[in-house]
Amino acid sequence: SKLIKMTLAAGAAVTALIVKWGAGFEKSMSRVKALTGATDEEFKKLKATAEELGRSTEWTAGQVAEGMSNLALAGFKVNDIITAMGPSLSLATAGQIDLADATGIVSKIMASMGLDATDLTRVVDVMTQGFTNTTTDLTELGDGFKNAGAMGRTVGMSLEEIVSILMV
Repeated sequence: SKLIKMTLAAGAAVTALIVKWGAGFEKSMSRVKALTGATDEEFKKLKATAEELGRSTEWTAGQVAEGMSNLALAGFKVNDIITAMGPSLSLATAGQIDLADATGIVSKIMASMGLDATDLTRVVDVMTQGFTNTTTDLTELGDGFKNAGAMGRTVGMSLEEIVSILMV
């Protein structure tokens, strides 16, 4: 009798967690839809991407949705967000930080450098190279860009040059 009650209680707790996760994911995806202005068809693609990445990576679909929101806030269009999620996941994994933080860092760097979504893989590669070859971590490198990115761009420096300086 006690074992049955404990099993039922555990099952109810798991069900509550699944419902809570599902509601959180749906809320995050609704935000992505609102931020992007996605059509129903585009939204289906975004949602399918988040669900697939949630199944096939260490990240949950909810975390992927949060990352998508950050990219949408930075002005990424639907197809750009879908393309950007793979490199963004890699950056977050390599940097050992939250996916939302990684997408926030990369989108701010791209904005300060005047780059668009087609440059995302380059930004991820340069940033990864930067923090893996110094004692600087991804967050510190991103913080450095808050101060140096736009100024470096103004004087004609490339992304690679700014990262090299920040590495030193």
